[in-house]
Amino acid sequence: MNLVKEGVSIDRVPIVGNTVIDALLYTRECIRKGYVRPSANVVDLPAGKKLVLATLHRRENIGLPMEAVLQALGRLGRDGDKIIVLPVHMNPEVRKQVVGALGKECNVRLIPPLQYPDFVYLLDRAWVVVSDSGGVQEEAPTFGLRILIVRETTERPEVISAGFGTLVGSDEQAILNSVRQYTSGNQRQVVAGENPFGRGNSASQIVEMLSCVRS
Repeated sequence: MNLVKEGVSIDRVPIVGNTVIDALLYTRECIRKGYVRPSANVVDLPAGKKLVLATLHRRENIGLPMEAVLQALGRLGRDGDKIIVLPVHMNPEVRKQVVGALGKECNVRLIPPLQYPDFVYLLDRAWVVVSDSGGVQEEAPTFGLRILIVRETTERPEVISAGFGTLVGSDEQAILNSVRQYTSGNQRQVVAGENPFGRGNSASQIVEMLSCVRS
């Protein structure tokens, strides 16, 4: 018999997905029903530009790896058809490196960390995501987005096998090629597939299962 560490048989452990996807879809629904954006940094993005949403914060990327990623983002901004939006992490080392590399680049918007609804608003309008965040690897596929994972490994291999994610590490040329590929047309390229991390009904499944146990 296969057991998890708690001594429970694996066949008795339901897989329901991550409740963060429930929160993500709920937030998007609220936004589409009339969300008022409180952050001025999310308003007035240039019309007609293809939004590339980026997040960078992992300590192992500080230094040369992050430098290569930032170089790629700067070059992508210079393409002219894209707007790069990067909420800058509060880590002073990250902030110093990001502002130093991209502070004067055209078509690059460096903004403070966002409230969650603001981030979801941008994610829902992005063409592609460039990130080293674990959580964003789960969120981007919910909206059918490609995510370029600027790390050498990921603890979420499902995002790759499902066709949403690509490990590009700090390979500047790979980042350039991929972003340009996914922004080459006149419409956003949405991946046809189901997010392997949840469908937005994880919480309701948990409640139902716990109710059955109690009864």
